[in-house]
Parts: sequence; structure tokens; C-alpha cells
Amino acid sequence: MELQSILASVVAGPAVTPVALQDTSPPVMCRICERNVPVLSLADHSSLCVQHHKWDIKSLEINEMLRKVRSFVRIRSLAPPKYSRNP
Repeated sequence: MELQSILASVVAGPAVTPVALQDTSPPVMCRICERNVPVLSLADHSSLCVQHHKWDIKSLEINEMLRKVRSFVRIRSLAPPKYSRNP
């Protein structure tokens, strides 16, 4: 939910950039996502880019843990019981 509010605030920014704030310098490449970004918005872009990539990495780690759990459950469901309960 926090990421959505951040993105909404970025998208809801001014539709027209005042002439004084227009950046005429060439864009710079973000070292995280390797996209060209205007110099004036590099700080905002970088913070969003870092958050985005942290969540991507976290989701990959969670997916890997789920794969291991699934594999363990499959193995356990196919294995014969180790002991029997004989009173």
C-alpha cells in the first residue's frame, strides 16, 4: 500500500513543468535500472528504484522458500510412514 501511495504522488505531480524548472541537460543513466532519467528527477527516481528492486529481491527469496516447502511436502506425502502405532 505504501508503494502505491508513493507512485500516486509521483504521477499526481504538476502536468506542466514551469520553464524555470525545465532541465535542458542530457538525461543520466540510473545505475540500478539502467534507464535514462532527467537530472532533476534523479533523486526521486533513485529512491523509488531502490524500493522497487528491494521488493523484487524479497519476492524472489520468498518464491525460493515456497519452492523448498513444496518440495518437502511432496517428499513427505510420498514417503511411507516411519513407524506404525500398534497398541
